[in-house]
Amino acid sequence: MLTDNAGAYWPDPADEIDQPDEIIADKFGVSLKQAGEILAMIERAKTRHLATSLGGMIGYLLMGGNPRARIYGLAFAAGLDQLNGLKTQSEAARELGVTRALLSHYVVAARDALGINITKFRKSDKARATYSNIQKTDSSWNRKKH
Repeated sequence: MLTDNAGAYWPDPADEIDQPDEIIADKFGVSLKQAGEILAMIERAKTRHLATSLGGMIGYLLMGGNPRARIYGLAFAAGLDQLNGLKTQSEAARELGVTRALLSHYVVAARDALGINITKFRKSDKARATYSNIQKTDSSWNRKKH
């Protein structure tokens, strides 16, 4: 539905029979023709966005490196890991025979390539910048045992 149901009846019969162009025309005070043009613009924008996302995904997967780890990185970046039975990036890295750091690198690369910003398994960009600055300024950082 394109509208929020604020009517006395649920489901609102008008919501059930109104077409998307009629809803837009009513909401924004435009003609049905203009509403149709708006819907067409939205569809074109969705198609462009989908094509850009697909191009980014294919480009990411073709970058080289470990293809299987890249696919896992993509799953983590998109928040699909639990749907595929993955628990943590560390467990996935062990299963793949790669380091946790490499898998994390692939997660960030996938996120950047696709414009995804799901932070379920990683630090926020602000926290990453803070840690990076600490590593650059604290000469003892690399000598510490973690």
